[in-house]
Amino acid sequence: MAKSTNQKTDQNVLDLRQFVAERRAAAEQPRRRWSGFKVPKPSAPKLELHRPAFRPHDWVMFKREILKFGLLVAVVGVVTGVIITATRVVAAKKSVSATATTGLSNLQDGLSALGQSNPEEAATHFSDAQKNFQQAKKELNAAVPLGTGSLPGIGKQVTISRRLLTNAEQMADVGRRLSVLIPPDALQQPAVTIQSDGIVQGSVGVLSSLLDRRDDFVTIVNDAVKVISDVETINPQDAPSAIRNQLISSQRLFDGLIGGGDNLDHLTSFLLGLLAPKTSKEYLVVFQNNDEIRATGGFLGTFLLVKFEQGTFKILDAPGNGPFALSDVIAKNNVPPQPVSSIAPFWTFHDSNWFLDVPTSAKTMLNFYEQDRGFAPDGVIMLTPAVMEDLLRITGPLRPPKYQIDISAENFVAATEQQVQFGYDKALNNPKQFLIDLVPVMIEKISRLAGPDSLRALALTMKNANQGNFLFYSSDSAQQKAIEGLGWDGGILPVNGDYLAVVDENLGGGKTDRSIDEKVKSEVTLDGAFLKHVVSVTRKHNGKVGDKLTGDTNKDFMRVYAPLDAQFIGISGATIPDANFYQASPATAKLPALLKETEGQTLVDQTNGYRITHESGRMVMGAWSMLKPGDSQTLVFTYTTPAPTTGTWNLTWQHQPGAPIRQWATVFNLPSGKKMTAASAGGKLSGNQRTVTFTSNSLLSRSFSATYK
Repeated sequence: MAKSTNQKTDQNVLDLRQFVAERRAAAEQPRRRWSGFKVPKPSAPKLELHRPAFRPHDWVMFKREILKFGLLVAVVGVVTGVIITATRVVAAKKSVSATATTGLSNLQDGLSALGQSNPEEAATHFSDAQKNFQQAKKELNAAVPLGTGSLPGIGKQVTISRRLLTNAEQMADVGRRLSVLIPPDALQQPAVTIQSDGIVQGSVGVLSSLLDRRDDFVTIVNDAVKVISDVETINPQDAPSAIRNQLISSQRLFDGLIGGGDNLDHLTSFLLGLLAPKTSKEYLVVFQNNDEIRATGGFLGTFLLVKFEQGTFKILDAPGNGPFALSDVIAKNNVPPQPVSSIAPFWTFHDSNWFLDVPTSAKTMLNFYEQDRGFAPDGVIMLTPAVMEDLLRITGPLRPPKYQIDISAENFVAATEQQVQFGYDKALNNPKQFLIDLVPVMIEKISRLAGPDSLRALALTMKNANQGNFLFYSSDSAQQKAIEGLGWDGGILPVNGDYLAVVDENLGGGKTDRSIDEKVKSEVTLDGAFLKHVVSVTRKHNGKVGDKLTGDTNKDFMRVYAPLDAQFIGISGATIPDANFYQASPATAKLPALLKETEGQTLVDQTNGYRITHESGRMVMGAWSMLKPGDSQTLVFTYTTPAPTTGTWNLTWQHQPGAPIRQWATVFNLPSGKKMTAASAGGKLSGNQRTVTFTSNSLLSRSFSATYK
C-alpha cells in the first residue's frame, strides 16, 4: 500500500487517537436515559419475494426450508428416510434400517458436539457414523444383488438407497475431517478484542483456525458440495412417495445455498479472497442509510476501514463523525453532478455514490478517500440497515457498552437515527460513534453462532446480497470476477432488448424515504418501427408534519435509465426548482474525469430542471420530485426505442440497491392485426391477446419477454 505523501500528519493515526479520546470522554459522560424512547411499529404489509431473473437461487423456498433443516441433517435425513422406506421391500430390511438409523444418530451427535465446541467428540461420532453407513451398504448388497437395479417396482428404490448410503458415508467423512481440522480450543477463543490503543481487532470465528490449513479446508468444502450436488440430481419421482416431499425440500435448500457448481466456485473464491487473502487487504465498509436513498442504497452515514488477513480483521479507521471526517478535509476542487450542487457547491466523499453502477460509485469513493488519507483501500463493502436487522433477528437484542438501550431488529433503524441525529454529545461531535460501538458487539455474537442459527445467518446474508442490501467491489480483478459471478457487484445489467431502471436520489430531503409510497407503471406500445415508452411514477409522502425524522420535504432527483438508443420525447408532472436552487462551484473546481467519462454528453434544461446523460451505456432522463408530508405527485417520462426485429420483446428491469419496496407494473401493447403467441411466467394476457401485463414488487431485478406475430 502506498504511503501518504501528505505532510500535515498521517490522518489515519490522528483519527484513531481521536476515536480513543472520544470513547474515553463519552464514558465519563452521564449515561443517557432511553426509557421514554418509543419505536413505531411498521404498518406495511408483508410482500411476497420473487425469484430473481439474474440470480440462480430459490430464495423463497430456501428461507422456508432453512427453518426445518441444518445442512448435513437435511442430507442424512433424506438418506435414511429413503433407505428405511426402500428396504422394506427386501429381505434384509430390519438389519439395514437399524444400521442406517444408528448412523444417522451418530451423525447428528457429531453435529451437536461441534455446536457445543467439542470437535474431538464430534470426530468420534462422525467416524462411527461412517462405519455404520459402510455396514448398511454391505447388508443391503448381501440381501439384494447389484443387478436388481433394473427390476420393475423396487429397482429404482434399491438403486437410490445404495446411492444415498454412499452419500451419507461421504458426508460423515466430511464431518470427521472438518472436526479434526479444528483445534480443540478454537471455538473458545474470543472473536473480538480491543487493544490498549483502542483499535478493534478479532477473528472470523472458527474460520480463522480453519484457514490456517487453507488447502485442506477448501478440499473438505468441495467434497461436501459434491455430495450435495449428487443428491440434487436425484429425480424425486423415482424416490418412494413417503420421502418424496422431504427430498424435494432438501433439494430446494441445497439450490438456495449453493445455486449450482459454478456459483459455489465463485462463492468459495470470494470468501477466501475476502477473509483470507494471500496478502492483507483493506476494505472500506460503508453503512448506507436508505431512509435517505441514494443510487447504490443510501446516504453514506458511517464507514470503517477494515484490514483482512488470514481469517482475522482489524478496524483501522473509524471516525466518530463518519464521512465528514473526510469531506471536511478534501480540497474543494471537484465539480459535482449538477443535481448534487443543490446541496453543496463541490463534490466530496459523502455524496460519492452517485452512479447506479456500483463499481463506478465504489471507485469514486476510493478516489475521495485517497484524496484525504493519501492512499486508496483495496475495495468497498456496502450495506444497508436490512442486513443488520436480519442478523439481529438471529442474535437477539444487543446492548453496546456505555449505552442504555437494547438494539433489536424492530428498533435498529429508529434507535440508530435517534442517537445519530439527536442523542450524541454535541461537544464531542461524534454522531456516528453509536453504530461504530455496535459493530464489535454484533461481530462477537455472530462469530459464536452454531448449528441452524449459523446457517440462517449465512442464508439471510446471501439473501441481502442478492437484493442489493449487501454489495462488494474489489480492485483485485480475480476477486471482482468472483463477485460478479455471484451477482453481488451491483453493476449495470446487460441489455437484451429493452431495459428499464427507476432510481431515486434523496438530495437534502431528510430521513423521509421510508415514508414514501412509490408505484411505477411502464407502458410499452409497438408502433411501426418503434416502441413508445410511457413510464409513470406516482409518489405519496406519508410522513407527519413536525416529526423530527419524517416531517421534512422529500427532495428526490429521479432518474429513468433506458437503452442507449432511446430517443427522448418529454417529461411531465415534475417539480420545477427555483432559479437559485443550485449552488455555484468555486472557480478553481474542475469536472472529475470519472464523472465526465461515465456520464458522457450531458444536456440540461435549466427552465424545467430536466437533465439527460448517457451514464454507463444507458440514456438517462432525470427530473425533480419534491413532496411535503401528505402530498402526492406523478412524474411521466416518455421516449421511444427501435422495435424488435425478431417478433420477441425482452425487458430487463433493474432494481435499485437498497430501495424501499415499490409496486410496479409493466404493460406491453400490440397494434390491431397482431397478437401475442407466448409470454414469460407471470404475464397476464388480455382477452384480445394484444396486451400482456406483468406486476410485482421491486425487491429484485427481473426480466420479461413476449412473442408476437
